[in-house]
Amino acid sequence: MVAPMLGIFTSQTPQVCYTELGCFRNDGVFGANPIRPINPFPQSPQTIGTEFLFYSLTNANNPQTIQALDSYLFKNIKFNSSLQTRIVIHGYKAGLLVNGFSHNSFEVVKDGLLNSGNSNVILVQWTRGASGLYFQSVANCRVVASQIALLIKYLVNERKARTDMFHLIGFSLGAHISGYVGKLVPNLGRITALDAAKPYFDGVSAGVRLDSSDALFIDSYHTDNDMGTTSPIGNIDIYFNGGNRQPGCDYQIFDTALNDGILDGLFETLSCDHKRALDYYADFLLTSKSACRPVAYRCDSWHKFMSGLCWMCGQSGENCVVVGLNADLNTHRNVYRKADNNPIVVRKIDTHFEAYY
Repeated sequence: MVAPMLGIFTSQTPQVCYTELGCFRNDGVFGANPIRPINPFPQSPQTIGTEFLFYSLTNANNPQTIQALDSYLFKNIKFNSSLQTRIVIHGYKAGLLVNGFSHNSFEVVKDGLLNSGNSNVILVQWTRGASGLYFQSVANCRVVASQIALLIKYLVNERKARTDMFHLIGFSLGAHISGYVGKLVPNLGRITALDAAKPYFDGVSAGVRLDSSDALFIDSYHTDNDMGTTSPIGNIDIYFNGGNRQPGCDYQIFDTALNDGILDGLFETLSCDHKRALDYYADFLLTSKSACRPVAYRCDSWHKFMSGLCWMCGQSGENCVVVGLNADLNTHRNVYRKADNNPIVVRKIDTHFEAYY
């Protein structure tokens, strides 16, 4: 196991360094400012405890798990370099292996990715680093991104993978982790941002957040204007119900608190809209092989969309875009989708998408 190499904390070197991952400064673009008033260094890789869970069609339910610290074990990874590689990254207090909403949704995403086509699927588990104070978890994103970049570079250099064959799918803070990876790995193929986190990221420079230049193609899903950013950051930006107030999120805080405890219940209630992005994407994967595909409509504003001014695809479909895994990778537009309270048949999440091809 690799031990960390701590940096020297002086006014001349405001940084912390970790073996293999390099040094992380907290000045310059990563310095404290009104948007980021509390600005700690990232915690050590040992504290964050990142794990990579490797899946394929041959081990869909029994992942090969490797600690990110144990990079010398990368040589043992069961990996097919001829396939697309999908890397799924969770966000704040949304670890893969906890009970409840997050666990179920990530399981569906993993299964959907495997069932949609033969591919390598890697789930990135950094629960310990994402469970403390929010501003510390924000700082930890940089270490997690460096660990993922180290893995990708190994697979490219030693296993002959191609960077454009990697597709990162990040929820909340995971979306910005994906952006950091793209800054470290040129020509990264695709990033899917599931309601990229807003606090500590809106209004900062492109080097500190997910940016449209971080991959060859970025599709971004917006479901909450409090916890998630509303700024367009991708080639496609999809705003569900205007990017806020999703069906089924009725803020029944007392019921949730009874089940999960007061603090967790409050967080789960307030983050319901935010987590809908993950839910929606999971359901898109269930229809990825179907002739019935989810469509979003191009529109200048949510008001025009709700007024019925944008509900036509056009003669050649130029005003619509298929969303989800099968999105057109040459598309550049902002689009909208409407959801109501009728549940989808396959999964009970209180939403039904009305417009399909």
